[in-house]
Amino acid sequence: MFMESVNFLRYTFLLLVIGLSCIAFASPLPLAPSAAADSTSNTRPRNWRGVRVLHIVDSQLDNWGYKGTLKKKFKEAGAAYSAAAWKGSSSRSWLWSGKLQRLIQQKSPHVVLVNLGTNVSRADDPAGYAKFITRLARKIAPRECYWIAPPPLIPDEHGFYDMLQTASKPCVFLDSRQIEFNVSGNRVFHLNKTQSAVWAEQVWKWLNSPLSSPEDTDGV
Repeated sequence: MFMESVNFLRYTFLLLVIGLSCIAFASPLPLAPSAAADSTSNTRPRNWRGVRVLHIVDSQLDNWGYKGTLKKKFKEAGAAYSAAAWKGSSSRSWLWSGKLQRLIQQKSPHVVLVNLGTNVSRADDPAGYAKFITRLARKIAPRECYWIAPPPLIPDEHGFYDMLQTASKPCVFLDSRQIEFNVSGNRVFHLNKTQSAVWAEQVWKWLNSPLSSPEDTDGV
């Protein structure tokens, strides 16, 4: 009876060791090369070499000041940058069309930048779009995700930016309202080439700045 108890304890201990070993050596989710180099660091990627970046955008990407500047920055940093623009699109259209899912499958990105919201910012009830924004952000997870808010080209009378910041989690929210734009004389909803280049420069700066946590973007 005593030996049976000992054998049972040995067998239980062996199972426990095997279980812990499986957990310890389980394959982690794919990380961008920069994140894999220091997975304990809560900073945005600084070493972009070998990182695949997917940028989904509405018509804001039509402006070469924005697209051209970001494309050059990522290329010089050694990243594989690809952008997909869809005029008049919103989070809902990217979800319902399946376009986001197809691009993720095709590009297998480590990092996803999202430039959506311009076409919702003028809605009387932007909160009605929150569920689509959240669903899109969750489709992107667990990849690194940065949601770049549209520039403040029209008055925010219905709480659009607050809604977008909350609904876009777990993506890091980059608040373009903090950029000084002289928008007098602009076409509705779009920056000119010079302003777009300034926007891209600030986005690049944000992407390479320290980050304490997804909820604390240091005023970004």
